[in-house]
Amino acid sequence: MTCTNCKTPNPYGIVTKGNKIIHNKQNNESITDRRNGSLGGIEQFHNRALSICEKEMRPFSLTDFPNLTSGNFRQYIRKLRDKIDVVKNGRPKLYKIKGIELTGDSHRITDKVTGVSPEFDHLLESLRDQPPMIHDIHLKFESDLHSKLVSIGFSVNSSNHAIENIRYASLDNNVNTKILIYPKTTQIIIGCTFKPIIYDVSGVYSLISHLAQVQFYLSQLTKYETMIPEVKAWIVTRYDFNKDGSDSVNAQPFWREFESVSTGLIRFYLKKMPNGERIPRLEQVRTPNKPISQILEEIISQ
Repeated sequence: MTCTNCKTPNPYGIVTKGNKIIHNKQNNESITDRRNGSLGGIEQFHNRALSICEKEMRPFSLTDFPNLTSGNFRQYIRKLRDKIDVVKNGRPKLYKIKGIELTGDSHRITDKVTGVSPEFDHLLESLRDQPPMIHDIHLKFESDLHSKLVSIGFSVNSSNHAIENIRYASLDNNVNTKILIYPKTTQIIIGCTFKPIIYDVSGVYSLISHLAQVQFYLSQLTKYETMIPEVKAWIVTRYDFNKDGSDSVNAQPFWREFESVSTGLIRFYLKKMPNGERIPRLEQVRTPNKPISQILEEIISQ
């Protein structure tokens, strides 16, 4: 494993057995998604980057935009160059929105770090026995939702043809549900960075329960005139697989990323929680592209 910022031991327990972790339109600023049709315009890209910087207090990179090719990503960066700063050169290259202070800005770790401090090593070790969790969960399914909603008056984004003004209010303020309805595909994004879901059977069932409520809500919008696949058949396209420390720490904020062919991208940083406390978080970006039912079967068989 190579670390873009330092030499460090393999992150403990992040990989578990059985869990494997377009073209540009010249006349506008939208970019075509390689799987779902249209991803969205430059405003959507900027909003996603802004959300990562403001809510997660970390830089963003190509890995945060799994539907974009590296060329498309660089094109957006060029278009927004007056609003974006480079945080760290390397693989991947890290960026942030100008004017936003991120974790570690006051004492950002550089390539000159050549070892692992006892405190850093202790924080990694403290995560060994913590339960694995998931957050920033992206799912998709195919249906005729788009045509039905357009027929009853829902507006469409002219650049990407998506219906984006669907508002689903969760009973839990720590769980944000974003719904994007494209002509052929509906994308659901579950944001729960402050309250990750335990990655076990009960945790997956709690996710299924939440998604069933979203499914019911979408059915109501069309007065039950469209067929929505059962939740267990929805495809999980990506999520962040994480382990969090159980206690807050009084340490200098830091942000480090590790990348290898076998594990992909792994981040280790101090996560600032709503109460102002910081906890160590180790997370891995995973792109399973599997139905929920298959992920559940894999967890049961472990």
